[in-house]
Order: sequence, then C-alpha cells, then structure tokens
Amino acid sequence: MLSRKSLLRLPDDIQHRVDAGEVPARVGYELSKLDNDRQQRLLADQATRGSLTHEQATRLVRQRRGRFQNKSRHISLSFRTEHGWKVVVSAQQTGTYYEVEQALEEALAEVRHRIRNNVQLF
Repeated sequence: MLSRKSLLRLPDDIQHRVDAGEVPARVGYELSKLDNDRQQRLLADQATRGSLTHEQATRLVRQRRGRFQNKSRHISLSFRTEHGWKVVVSAQQTGTYYEVEQALEEALAEVRHRIRNNVQLF
C-alpha cells in the first residue's frame, strides 16, 4: 500500500513532481526507499520522460540498494563500433545499464559541447 508519508522522505523537487503528476506516485514511493538524492533524481528524470514504469523502478531501486551494501566492486565495459572505435565505461562501483547509459549521455553531451566550441581532438 502506498504511503504518503514515504513520499515526504523525497527531496522537495521530486515531491513537487509527484504532486504535479510528472512522476507517478507509485514510482515516487519506490524512490523514497533510496537514501541517495542523486540516484532518486536520476530515476525521477527517467520517470518524467515516461521511460520508467513502477515495475522497473522497483527493480532498479532493489539493485541500487543491494549495490550499496558491497561497494568494493569495480565495473568496466567496452563497446566497439563498426568504424573501429572502442568506447570504455568504468566506475569504482558496480552499477546498472541505466547508469552506464547516463554516463554515456553525459560524455556525449561533453563531446557535442567540444564540437560546438571547435575544440581540437589532436
């Protein structure tokens, strides 16, 4: 059963998004189980874009809560492109593909910023 009291544990900006209907209340309830505001906001952003269901939020919250119990792991993923490029994503903790996607989106935004500002690669 959804507890309004649980939603009060969320940061104010996420509470407002739940109140406005941008983040479904059931997703907000799942987010309230996380102790990390940054992670709550990342998942709230995904819910706002409509790409996070209650079931997915439940699974992701469980993964993240489990991950914080064992921080000694390291992750490194490599992706090869058709044109011979290798993209490596690594972190000092385990994560999820959603977090990998977020890291790649941030990196892509930085690359685009450098292109717009004519920063030379070599």
